[in-house]
Amino acid sequence: MTLELIPNSDLVFKGPFNVVSTATLKLYNSGNDRLAYKIKTTAPKRYCVKPKSGFLDAHASANMHAMLQPEAADKPDDRTTHKFMVQWVAVPSNYTDDVDNFWKQDLKSLCVQDTKLKCVFADEQPTSVTPNDSHGHRELDA
Repeated sequence: MTLELIPNSDLVFKGPFNVVSTATLKLYNSGNDRLAYKIKTTAPKRYCVKPKSGFLDAHASANMHAMLQPEAADKPDDRTTHKFMVQWVAVPSNYTDDVDNFWKQDLKSLCVQDTKLKCVFADEQPTSVTPNDSHGHRELDA
């Protein structure tokens, strides 16, 4: 049972941060078992995650979108501590109920795995044009 995450360590959010910023995480089930997954964050009031849980059939993939809500200018910046955790487990072949009920049951007998992703915030860098160099060429800074 293997769930591959792309990206696998950092979830990058790009500014400006006075509007919603979205990062996408691809989940890929490279194993032969059906998996259940769920996504948690250390800052649930700051993020809207869609979908935050689901099932993945063998060799299937799904995209998860984490949307960072705009922050108030007067609010202290706590973004450096934000993380996401993806949990997954193989679903028993006889399970037919929905994913929310799956995660509410006692899972002690199953091998729940998890991985953590750090949030990285890339401020928007404007593109600027520099004056002509000595040869009459312009250079773009990105």
